[in-house]
Amino acid sequence: MALAPLNPNQPTKREVLSVIARLYDPLGFLGLVLTRAKVLLQRLWQQRLDWDDVLPSPIADEWKEFVTTLKCIEKVKITRLILTNTWLRIVLQGFADASEAAYEAVVYLQCFYQSNSVKVTILANKSRVAPIRAISIPRLKLCACVLLAQLVQKIHSSLRSELSNIVLHTDSTIALAWLNTPANHLKTFIANRVSKVQRLMENCCWTHAPSPLNPEDLVLLRLSPRDLTELKLWWSGPSFLERDELSSGPGPPLMNESDYS
Repeated sequence: MALAPLNPNQPTKREVLSVIARLYDPLGFLGLVLTRAKVLLQRLWQQRLDWDDVLPSPIADEWKEFVTTLKCIEKVKITRLILTNTWLRIVLQGFADASEAAYEAVVYLQCFYQSNSVKVTILANKSRVAPIRAISIPRLKLCACVLLAQLVQKIHSSLRSELSNIVLHTDSTIALAWLNTPANHLKTFIANRVSKVQRLMENCCWTHAPSPLNPEDLVLLRLSPRDLTELKLWWSGPSFLERDELSSGPGPPLMNESDYS
């Protein structure tokens, strides 16, 4: 990936948007770093800055550090070949997570070969900045599940190979409880999103993946671009995918959704 020279001196809101817009990343491989920039831009809108106003400190310092290290993404190399002719079965593995600032979804292709080996490859990532109006973390995690369902549906429709399974993961037991509840038993905000997920992912398995095993948890840590190339969890998913553990099965015990809606 090549990046044009950037000027970290005297940054303005116009420059922040310009930098974000020039980073063309349709599959979301740079989601770890771009989400951080989008959240920063939202903070500028909240402060009602004009386009050519110089960024206030400490936002300016954070942006300068981000731009200075952004050159590191040129070291990123992405393998285009994700399947060979000797595969036995393939599984889509998706992960969703959220914080107060953003919610995300990432999808991996888990391929089992005749040599008893497993290869896991990142396929796509999507992110959304959380609304300015405060929403509870469980509801944001449910929004992440919707985003994941939409992303998986698009990937599934574009794949030419037959899938053995689709397994989706979240670290929110509350969101899992909602997804396993009839939509007409839930409040409107939750019901609308649950019904959308249930419609898109009717025959998929949802499981609980603790935060340390969830690649999307990395996005929420506000990592520097220099960290991107070394994060195996991001590029290849959690290690259990290589051992076919937790790839299917029921989620945790369901919780009373009325306590959290």
